[in-house]
Formats: sequence, C-alpha cells, structure tokens
Amino acid sequence: MHSLLLDEIDSGYFMGVKKRRRSSAVKMQIGDYMDARSKKPVQSLLKKYQEKDIFFCDVVLKMNRRYKLQERILLITEGAIYNLDMKFRMRRRISLSQMLTVAMSRYCDNFVVLRCQDEYDYVFVSGKKIEITTQIQEAYHASVKKPLRITLTNSIYLRIGKKCLPREILFSSARGKVVIGIREISEEEEEYTEEEEEEEEEQLDMEEDLEGTDDIMEVEYDGGEVLASE
Repeated sequence: MHSLLLDEIDSGYFMGVKKRRRSSAVKMQIGDYMDARSKKPVQSLLKKYQEKDIFFCDVVLKMNRRYKLQERILLITEGAIYNLDMKFRMRRRISLSQMLTVAMSRYCDNFVVLRCQDEYDYVFVSGKKIEITTQIQEAYHASVKKPLRITLTNSIYLRIGKKCLPREILFSSARGKVVIGIREISEEEEEYTEEEEEEEEEQLDMEEDLEGTDDIMEVEYDGGEVLASE
C-alpha cells in the first residue's frame, strides 16, 4: 500500500495546499484498524461482490441529511466504499466507478466529502482523513485505471438525502478556530411521501440510538467549532 512520504507530511501540506496538524506527522498508517477480514458480515460482503482486498477500515463520524453525526464504519475495498453500522452490517455501498472527487477544505479540520455521480454524496469526519484519501486514491486507480481527482476548497457543493438536495459547506477561520457552516442552496423542502417519511424517521431513530451521535451544531473537535447556518 502507498504511504505518504515524510517530507510530504512534515511540510504541513497535503497536495501542496492542505494544512496539516503536527500530530499527523507521527500517525502510523495501518489500513485495517478493525481486523475487518475476520468479521463474518465483511466476509459475506467480500464474497457477494467478489472482492478480496481491504484498503482501509475504521470508525468515522458520518453526517446525515439532518446534519447529525453518527458513528459508522468506513470500509474501502478494491471495488467500493462501504458505510457499515457498528455491527459491520452494510448500510450503503458506493461503487468506486461512481466516485467523482474527494473534497476537503484547506484548513486543519477533519471533514471529508465523497462526491458521487448518480447518487447523494457521503460526508464524514475522521482524524485519519489523509490516510483515507490516499487509500481511496489507491483503490480507485486499481479499479478504474485512472487517477481520482482531489478537490481542496473552502466551499464544497454537495447533495444530501435520497432526494439529492443541494447544499454547500463553507469553511472559515474565526478566533483561531475552524468554523464550518452548511448553507441550503435551494429553499425547496424535501418532499417525501408518508411511507418514505416513516422509513426515513425509523432509520434516523436507529441512527440516533448509536453511540457517538451528536447534533452537528454542537460538535467540537480539536478546538474547532461546527455550525449549521440558517
């Protein structure tokens, strides 16, 4: 597996412009932090989709359409990126062929946005964001046979929820902290049928029961504030 060179890490930048924390320089890159291959649900997934390589597996904080964060397991193979619950059960599979870009800000925050072609995007928070991005690049290149674009910008467009409504994540700095706001580009509300709404509410209730669930308007990490703008 590819590892970042020390001079890339020590310089304080990723891809030339991404600011890094000093602590990043001493982080070991293991890949599979959860011994995923030994888990029966993961074994079933690999068999079902005829995959064999695990590039990365660890817990992240995934953001849902209501801007709440829940603990999830991020699994990367040579064919897809998986969103698993804490019992390793699949909640979503994103084929690497559907990936458009990995988007991050230029600040020292831990937010990552996986932009997808024909489905809603995947937003998560992880202190291992650089390792995750590197492993996604490796898996994408092995699968699609071309490099994956990395976008570094303080204004990230994304689509959330099954209706793929447009949103914009804005990153700024205030009083030495990274402040993150989420702007609704469209004023239209998500129009769910009664059945869809009940299904969505049930899923959100299940997600909120998991450990590590916080309202994104109150989350703080490494001294940075996370805010949802009106």
